[in-house]
Amino acid sequence: MTDHRGMLQFYVGLTPRQREVLQLVSEGLSNQEVGERLYIAQSVVAGHLTNIYEQMAVLDTLSDTRPNRYHAVRYFAGFFQRYPELDNFPR
Repeated sequence: MTDHRGMLQFYVGLTPRQREVLQLVSEGLSNQEVGERLYIAQSVVAGHLTNIYEQMAVLDTLSDTRPNRYHAVRYFAGFFQRYPELDNFPR
């Protein structure tokens, strides 16, 4: 899932809250920081990330490793800066 078209399709398929969480994680924020920023519990952030990682695993069938925070940051680093119009994407 390293091409931007695939990443954009993946992003569009996420819930609005998952998009917010993914964007903040890709900026390097911890679960605690994401929770504080979005006014949600760390456990809720972790739940959103688990769902995001599971969806990433479905799309990335070539990898033999389970997606995690490192994969999310690596895949989406710079993605939101490259597509600033995503800031106006319906949430």
